[in-house]
Amino acid sequence: MAKIKLRLLDDLNKSNRGTQKSLIPKYIVKITASDLNNYFKYDSSGKKHPYKVANDSLIVLDENVQRGMTDLGRIRQEENKVKDIKNSLLGLNHLAPKAFMGNLVWNIREQGKEVFEVSTSLLDNKPAIQEIQINTKKIFLPDSAHRHLGICEAYKEYLKSDKPFEKFDEDFEFAIDVYNLSLQDEKLLFNELNSKQKKITAAKAKELDFTSPIGNLKDSILAYDQANERLFSQNIEVNSNTNERHTLMTMSVFTASIKAMFGLDLIKECLRDEDLKSELSQYYCDFFYKLKDEIVVKCTFRNKEKEVHPFANLYREYIYPKENGDYPEDELEEYIIEAREEASIINKTIRGQDKINSNPFIRTLAKIGGLIRKMDDWEEVIENLQSKLVSQKNGRFFQSGNEELLKIQESTGESIARIKDDGNINIQVQTSTLKTIENFLLEELSLKRESKIFLCLNGDVTKEWIDGSLSYTHILSRAQENYIDINVQFYIGGKVDLKEQDLVMRVEPSVSWKGAKLNGKKSVKAKRLDTFAGYKDTHYGNGIKKLEATFEVTLPSYDNDDSDMFDILFNCYIPTLNGQLETLQFTLKVQPEPISQED
Repeated sequence: MAKIKLRLLDDLNKSNRGTQKSLIPKYIVKITASDLNNYFKYDSSGKKHPYKVANDSLIVLDENVQRGMTDLGRIRQEENKVKDIKNSLLGLNHLAPKAFMGNLVWNIREQGKEVFEVSTSLLDNKPAIQEIQINTKKIFLPDSAHRHLGICEAYKEYLKSDKPFEKFDEDFEFAIDVYNLSLQDEKLLFNELNSKQKKITAAKAKELDFTSPIGNLKDSILAYDQANERLFSQNIEVNSNTNERHTLMTMSVFTASIKAMFGLDLIKECLRDEDLKSELSQYYCDFFYKLKDEIVVKCTFRNKEKEVHPFANLYREYIYPKENGDYPEDELEEYIIEAREEASIINKTIRGQDKINSNPFIRTLAKIGGLIRKMDDWEEVIENLQSKLVSQKNGRFFQSGNEELLKIQESTGESIARIKDDGNINIQVQTSTLKTIENFLLEELSLKRESKIFLCLNGDVTKEWIDGSLSYTHILSRAQENYIDINVQFYIGGKVDLKEQDLVMRVEPSVSWKGAKLNGKKSVKAKRLDTFAGYKDTHYGNGIKKLEATFEVTLPSYDNDDSDMFDILFNCYIPTLNGQLETLQFTLKVQPEPISQED
């Protein structure tokens, strides 16, 4: 635990500390260039991003908050910007001969009264001096990394140079805003300081988001994974919107896949239901763990065919062992560079040949994952993906040699993929393409289940609606109430818990009449819910249940002075395999009884 003492200039918004007030308090301190150089230790070599923070540096950057790391583990602060600051301080920058230097920014993550100790010194005939002692293991930089480096580089140049820098002083003082924030609040601070003033990638902005519903669930998923298989550790690209390195997907695809799997309503519910958030986080990870273990494709590497797991973590497979291997210090960086290049080549080769882990397929597979979440043994679906699709094409189902991907699909009138001029397969990230992939996979994996709707007459005669229409006209009585029984047959996952009161049907006649206005119901609940005893799904056994809901619709006697035919629109809210409701819409033609003619 380091203990550093600095001159305290102000305790800003001190009364807000420990409250729920919106404005965050902070200490304002000052530090000299020489002291800052002692606390911030780093190596410098290479171009563009040459700086690598030393393991024993008190001041550090967290790549999960700041702009990430390069493939060589160097921080993404640019040498040109640092040189500009250094030269301004040394008086060498003719375009910016004066250095104004906004406040530096620190964050101390440790909490508790013992972290900050404020003391006051009273000197004869002089104003009192306040100092603050900071007790911490590390000081994190949510911002101002370029300024820190520029100050330290100027100080180092000043010490080693034979020529004097008359405009520089090693006792230059710099103001620091010192915050006491958690990691999550530190991310918010970084976002506030950078999103409005400096460009950060859309992927980085999504990574920093944890306050939105999807950001909240995203962080929970990553926390669960970190405690388990670490599939997503160093496997999500946060510095770019393309997978040019070893990563499985970008942060944008990651968040899109979460939305596709669970839908916004369920994701929003996680803000107030911690148990649900934990359940969804585990399921998301388990689904991708199963993809990682089960899916094996064949690709050609250097003219040799090789089996690969396209959902694997290439970082942990190739790079991590080198970073933690027992290698001589002077050779370690070379081994790491080679490992990163190898992982990158493998990733690019897989993506160039096979599309199962491409952006459109990850999003679509995630959506199917959400659909099967409540099935018993949902893992069978992924096993079928491997055995019935991938393996049937010798590990090359999602590659350019498969004509099925190039055929026009009847459901959307589009093909899944096309062949580019270079012979490689290409899949567009468009809504229509995603729908085409979804329909194709649902069909191939035997997951399509069509609900059926029946009109029951006199207790035993039934007529079925086809595509929302019925070749039948119901006679509407003028003398008494009209009773209509509608049965809906549908399928749900074996783990879905469903009750009659969960099922609702909305009734909307296209014509109003006096009796309907006074007595008619806008919606009715199911009066009975039955499970088909002994039903066993052809493809997934007890994983899918078949049910029938019965609705009794009562319409008042018709009292308008006409006999014109009209429609009644029904909206029935029925669960899908995962228990989430979808709308079935259908109409019934009705014919009022003729008006009786009096003599």
